[in-house]
Amino acid sequence: MRIRGGQTAKATTTTGYTEMGNTTLVTGGSGYIGALLVQELLESGREVRVLDRLLHGQEDIAAEQERAGVTVIRSDVRDADA
Repeated sequence: MRIRGGQTAKATTTTGYTEMGNTTLVTGGSGYIGALLVQELLESGREVRVLDRLLHGQEDIAAEQERAGVTVIRSDVRDADA
C-alpha cells in the first residue's frame, strides 16, 4: 500500500496496526489488547502512534502512553480528517 510521501505501508487487519518505516500506528491502542501491543512495540524499539476514541474511559492509559513517548490521536478511525 502506498501512502502520502511515497512511503510503503504494510497493513494487517487481524492485529490493527500499520507499519510505516520505524513508526507503527495502532488503532484502538489504548484498549486492553492494543495497550499490550503498544508496550511490546515500544520495547522492541519502534516509534508508536495510537488512534483511539477512548470511548470506554481509557484516558489514564492514553496519558501513560504519552508519558512513554507515544503519540495518541484521540479520534475515530472512520474520521477521514484524523
